[in-house]
Amino acid sequence: MHGVPDDLDLSGIEGYGIGQIAIFGAGSLSLVLWAPTKEARVRGDQGLIRIEGGWQLLRSDGAVFGEENAMLSDLRATLLDQSIVGWQRESAVAMRLVLENGAVLRIIENDTRYEFVTIEVTGISGPGIYL
Repeated sequence: MHGVPDDLDLSGIEGYGIGQIAIFGAGSLSLVLWAPTKEARVRGDQGLIRIEGGWQLLRSDGAVFGEENAMLSDLRATLLDQSIVGWQRESAVAMRLVLENGAVLRIIENDTRYEFVTIEVTGISGPGIYL
């Protein structure tokens, strides 16, 4: 599936914290998610978001803070140890993850031939979300 479907439901990732980040190649971004509760962490619940499309990191005032060429140190300071507190389907080709510090990670489909984001979270039914 490509694009962001109208009925996308990412409520299951709310509360998960970003524990690790990695940049691969020319801007692919991976986020390792930690479960929101001790019980879930003991069960082994965790998550992974892999962004292969475009992305932007927005400050709480909406200004672009970082894009695909952002410095890893800037990403670390903004993303690490932040919980996902919300999400929004922005359009058929973009969505947003809202972090507890007010920053927003905007994920953008930039090539319809390929999946642009993968979201896999244990403890949530289904094999994962591949867009």
